[in-house]
Amino acid sequence: MKYKGAIFDMDGLMLDTERLHCEFWIKAAAEYGCTLRMQDLIAARGMSGETALRHFKACYGEDFDYKTIHARRNELFFAYCDEVGVQKKKGVGELLACLKERGLRLALATSNIPAHSETELRRAGLWDFFDARVYGPMVAHSKPAPDIFLLACEKLTLAPQDCFVFEDSTNGIKAAAAAGCAPVMVPDLLPADEEMRALAMTVQPDLLAVRDYLLAHELV
Repeated sequence: MKYKGAIFDMDGLMLDTERLHCEFWIKAAAEYGCTLRMQDLIAARGMSGETALRHFKACYGEDFDYKTIHARRNELFFAYCDEVGVQKKKGVGELLACLKERGLRLALATSNIPAHSETELRRAGLWDFFDARVYGPMVAHSKPAPDIFLLACEKLTLAPQDCFVFEDSTNGIKAAAAAGCAPVMVPDLLPADEEMRALAMTVQPDLLAVRDYLLAHELV
């Protein structure tokens, strides 16, 4: 079977930003007297909006000021990006170019907001690869719910079973599988566990290896 579309997560998959998000969550929370645990931040990857708010309040209590601390995290993160920049993940340009050359339609599906996503992807030279873009605020339920990937398929005018989803996080792979897409995992902060290996079509070390896998198995 040859696939017709591919949906890409952004943070931790195309851009090496997940570590930075965790670092600045911790710094922002410390300014307000809160100590965040890394395992709670990792568990929140892919979440946005009310889902993320509920997660943090479940971890740190109803008094946790999610919106204020989240806004401060963004200030710290983007100040860093303006000064230092963000690294692209290995193989992202090669994979995107390969899929476009073979006629696949490509979508971005990120829990981030439009302005932040566009800024970072334009800086990285990746923005123009995408035929459609879907953001966290556009769906009612964030990952691990399938909403964001179902909307991406709709915007590509493709059935979910005709689309890959490239993800780095547990919540993203769960969402892709629930949508009926073909999940491909490139782990970032944590290695793939047995559940992820069962849900994913394949688990690869980087996006260059993903490209080679897809070509070797004649999937594109």
